[in-house]
Amino acid sequence: MIELSLKTYLIVCPLVFFGGFVDAIAGGGGLITLPAFMMAGIPVHFAQGTNKLSSSMGLVMAAIQYGRKGLIRYKPALVAAAGSTIGGSLGARALLFIPAEKAQLMLMIGLPVIATILLTRKSMKREQDDIVDPKTEYTRGFFIGLGCGVYAGFCGAGGGSFLIMFSVALLGYSMITASATAKVINLACDTSALVTYALSGRVIFALGIPCMLCCSLGSFVGSRMAIKLGSKFVRPVMIAVMSLIFVKLIYDFTLRI
Repeated sequence: MIELSLKTYLIVCPLVFFGGFVDAIAGGGGLITLPAFMMAGIPVHFAQGTNKLSSSMGLVMAAIQYGRKGLIRYKPALVAAAGSTIGGSLGARALLFIPAEKAQLMLMIGLPVIATILLTRKSMKREQDDIVDPKTEYTRGFFIGLGCGVYAGFCGAGGGSFLIMFSVALLGYSMITASATAKVINLACDTSALVTYALSGRVIFALGIPCMLCCSLGSFVGSRMAIKLGSKFVRPVMIAVMSLIFVKLIYDFTLRI
């Protein structure tokens, strides 16, 4: 039986609010929320499951806000979600065959290069959509979902952020449209994971429900700000998230050597 104290809620809830705020804008909220649960002394599997409960509801809130403004590309999102689901399974399987140290080193070298190339492209400052033709959008969207799913299954942190960047670079989305559409894809993946954790009894509902409300509120505020301020607001948050991902990779690598 996991004991919850007032201190647990005081540690986790504000950080979950902030994680929901960041995730609604640029993805990568799990880099904040998952450590928050673990910092409060929640065992890792319960932290993962309870985090999925709160993050899923945060994604629902963000999707509702973006959807009301007509910013979500629903059909391409569903195609990309199919790719992401397949990729997640492939990534998780790959992790079983590649030594952890080599995997971390590969990510430390490759991800900053990819992120720098994408973030410095002129398209990352695009304020309006310049979307490719439908056939190209669906084809590229599937493979973007597949690749980001492999990364998420392999590494587990920041897949949504890469999804946004590739959608801008390869699909012609503005940053705000990419961020909005990514919420549908992420929600599909998170919901599947949440069901798995819940069926195995790894969700602490007494903590997860308050965190769900905090994450939803953070997502509401974050998505509203992103809608109001547009790509010029999303891009610097994206850069901050990618920097945090790189720091996490370095930290995880130092723990393994």
